[in-house]
Amino acid sequence: MLTEDRLFDSHAHLLDGRFDRDRDLIINGMGGIICMYSPGEDPGLFKNLLERKNVWGACGIHPHDAKDAEKLWKILEESSGIDKVVAVGETGLDFYYDNSPREVQEEVFRKHIGLAAGKKLPLIIHTRDAFERTMQILGEYALRKVLIHCFSGTPRQASECVSRGYYFGIGGVLTFPKASGLREAVKEIPAERILIETDCPYLAPQQVRGKRNQPSYTRYVAEELARVKDMTPEEAARETFGNTEKFFGLS
Repeated sequence: MLTEDRLFDSHAHLLDGRFDRDRDLIINGMGGIICMYSPGEDPGLFKNLLERKNVWGACGIHPHDAKDAEKLWKILEESSGIDKVVAVGETGLDFYYDNSPREVQEEVFRKHIGLAAGKKLPLIIHTRDAFERTMQILGEYALRKVLIHCFSGTPRQASECVSRGYYFGIGGVLTFPKASGLREAVKEIPAERILIETDCPYLAPQQVRGKRNQPSYTRYVAEELARVKDMTPEEAARETFGNTEKFFGLS
């Protein structure tokens, strides 16, 4: 049986207000968590969380908020220099909601790429209804490490990312009954390129749909990943734990 100390949540929004009442409790026992921080969120709380031995950080401006990047960028640059911040992101393109103009999203995306390259940090990508354009822009740069967060693409898209050396964040969507296409795609991804994540408090796995997602629910992702990849849950947890440490340079 999987236990929390064997699991690594590679993408968690722990600063969300839905965790205010039990944040410490849900962190306890986890093997590791990458906490996402966006300028405008509580910097003091973020720094406090990074004092936990099992929590590291990533800083970025979500494409939804790209329209506000001019006033947020200096904060982002400062935050990216905090001890235990190990990645830039999430950043990228979201042409589904279009909460920021597309040309602004692209401009801010490129600035994140430059920041990650300058600091020699991995880059965490958000892409929704914008895969081709995201790949075009990424293809213009020689990046050390790229993680496609919440990957939910096709086998063809997975193959393209594999050929570029990218890593994949796989979350609760893998457990959804209608996610057969994603399961087929995951079959084509080498196990050593897969990280598991929650994107909590969003995208709770099928077993807990309708509830607030939380890091411990990575076990449901690990169990489904094991079924898809013909592994035991313990093997899936061990593999993805090691992949996360390697990707973020923690080992």
